[in-house]
Amino acid sequence: MKKTSQIAYISCFLVLLGYCCVLYADEAADDLATVQKQILQSSAKTLPSVVGLRVNRTAVASGVVVSADGLVLTAGHVTTAAGLDVEFLFPDGKQARGKTLGVCKWADAAMARITDPGPWPFSPMEEKGEFAVDDWVFAFGHPLGLIVNRPPPLRIGRIIQLQPDTIHSDCCIVVGDSGGPLFNLAGKVVGINSRISGMDSRPDLTFHVSINSFWDHYDRLLSGEVWETDATGRYHESLSKQLLASVREMMPMTVRICSETTQNRPVRGNNQQRRQRQPVQQVPVTTYTDLALGLIVTSDGLIATKSSEVADRPTIVCVVVTNGREDRYPATVVAVDQGNDVALLQINKTGLPTVDWESYEPSTQPFPIGTFVVTPVPNGPIPAILGVVSLGERSIPSENLMIGVSIDGSDSLKGARVMQTLPRLPAATVGLRQNDLITRVNDTPIDSGPAFTRFLDKIKVGDELQLVVERGREVLSMTLKAVEAPDMAQRRSAVAMNQGGPFGISRVRDGFSSVMQHDGVVRPTDCGGPIVTLDGKLLGVNIARAGRTETYALPVAKFRQIVETLQNQAKQSTKAGGEV
Repeated sequence: MKKTSQIAYISCFLVLLGYCCVLYADEAADDLATVQKQILQSSAKTLPSVVGLRVNRTAVASGVVVSADGLVLTAGHVTTAAGLDVEFLFPDGKQARGKTLGVCKWADAAMARITDPGPWPFSPMEEKGEFAVDDWVFAFGHPLGLIVNRPPPLRIGRIIQLQPDTIHSDCCIVVGDSGGPLFNLAGKVVGINSRISGMDSRPDLTFHVSINSFWDHYDRLLSGEVWETDATGRYHESLSKQLLASVREMMPMTVRICSETTQNRPVRGNNQQRRQRQPVQQVPVTTYTDLALGLIVTSDGLIATKSSEVADRPTIVCVVVTNGREDRYPATVVAVDQGNDVALLQINKTGLPTVDWESYEPSTQPFPIGTFVVTPVPNGPIPAILGVVSLGERSIPSENLMIGVSIDGSDSLKGARVMQTLPRLPAATVGLRQNDLITRVNDTPIDSGPAFTRFLDKIKVGDELQLVVERGREVLSMTLKAVEAPDMAQRRSAVAMNQGGPFGISRVRDGFSSVMQHDGVVRPTDCGGPIVTLDGKLLGVNIARAGRTETYALPVAKFRQIVETLQNQAKQSTKAGGEV
């Protein structure tokens, strides 16, 4: 019994001792003097391994050497590719040459190798998972690029959040620090500087590539592999066969529309010609710029496309792709529907594949939300773009902030119907009301909401507008002046955020009477072409890239009606001998 009591006392003592040790450890971790001592020691030890990277003689970013034979860790967006020339700049002024290795783009992780003979100062990589939230860390890098006689500045912080491939800390970094190391207090690399937070309230919030990612992909990075992601995604090669099958029938009917520009460019002569100071020769060089896609609607060369992208272009060329071969044909605009932003082009070519309208009878029910849609893009980087119907058919009113009015997008009202006026802006001030019908602006008749929208697209702050308005049986005249709305800056900021990534958005993206919305990531220069269902049935025509999350398409029944109207206009214009 006595022996049992002694064991119990010893057990309790050990538990208390362990508890006290934990408390002491926590206090030590938060004791600034202790942390300072460790950072003083570890920062001095690790600084020699921090390098500046100049890839292909461009701006300097940062990295860290992690082995004596010159293996370097950095950020994926610093190197971007394998096999590129790199200059490595050490804090003591020494330089070395090397090559970029692999890049895991989705994780923003990359490696490089010093090819000059070593050994090189290095800092070891921490083992996977050997760090935690609240750990003290410190960062090095070259903020704002390499500055003469300035070694990489030290920054401190703590780990705020951990994700499988990302560390979130409050070490301050900025442009130029990308690729620089994040160390723990033991002087081991736990992360690589990647990007900063967009939170204005905390400018010190930073994202780092976790060293876990480098361990997970070590062999692939070391071998020089460059990859986006291992996840399938909506454009994975496993789906390409199905997507290409969906657009097989429609692809030959889809054309690329470009502007053609020819300029004279100087050609340098040989050494003898330069010594004799002979005149510099000029040679014509023709370039083609993508404008839009188009859909062949008749076998004798009529092509429908997005009007605002081809209007006012002096020279337009349609590129017809047949079995991978591109043939270019000059095109002329023969008819335009400004309200729906559709133009009809004519090329001198017959025997073209064309849409069989009879096989696309208008459906009494709209395609339901959730229907997959595919956009064919001839010779594009992604030849078949997958999306899903996000919203059913609806009008897209135009909201003009310079006069403060929202307009019904319908094209069947014989005028532009006011849906809403915004308080304290000109439209409300002069007395415009909901349901008023605008039939004329200055000397321009207005026969639809889209027509009014296109007129407003051309006005600027300070322009005076004289409106003729029908209100019931009354006909009113109103004069207003366009101003900059008080929240214009906020709206511009929202538009900038919604620009759709590197592709941008369409210049004309509202004022439509009837469109469906899908989430296919279609470039503005890929609007004007068809979208189809998974079984290849024509669903409509992309008419605008409206934002980061939305692309608008004219439904097939609406589009056919527009095309037939434009064909009649073109015939009447030809008979009258006039020009459109």
